[in-house]
Amino acid sequence: MELDIKLLVENKLTPNSYVYLYYLVNDMICPIPLPSVSLTNLENRKYIKILSGRQIARRKARVLIDPEYVYAEPVEIVENWIEEWRELFPAGVKTGGYYVRGSKAGCLKKMKSFLKLNKKVTKNQIMSATKLYINESRSRRYSYMKMADYFINKDGTSMLESYLEQAQSKNIIEFDATTNNMADDI
Repeated sequence: MELDIKLLVENKLTPNSYVYLYYLVNDMICPIPLPSVSLTNLENRKYIKILSGRQIARRKARVLIDPEYVYAEPVEIVENWIEEWRELFPAGVKTGGYYVRGSKAGCLKKMKSFLKLNKKVTKNQIMSATKLYINESRSRRYSYMKMADYFINKDGTSMLESYLEQAQSKNIIEFDATTNNMADDI
């Protein structure tokens, strides 16, 4: 761990407070004795929440300690982009007699649950992984394509999660829908 003095000054944190937040965010036991850290000050400044004597790192602390977390969409605002995500699925296409876009309510419920379990996954990663899946499905003329809500999770299995892993292993940051990567092997 490196301490950035400029970061400490900008956020008005003592080195002990920063180290404490670092350990709290990373779910590690902190070597700093608690009396040297003002938990009340950290709670008042919205870095932590104290519940029944237990400290919980808040979003502000997570963003400070893990800059990549800043891109993670809080579960509360999934409503703002779930329709954009559903629209990635082709309109009018059916699978098993059901439209592949699924219902907005079903997709919203499953996406919220998915993000609660996968806190570091970002909206952009989800969009890229979904575009990868849809492009592969397009190359098969959408036969056996999963409905959007089933893509997120069906019976405890998530195709979205596996496509996130696949996109990560292929280093796909933003998938370009104009490029057909499937044709490279032909």
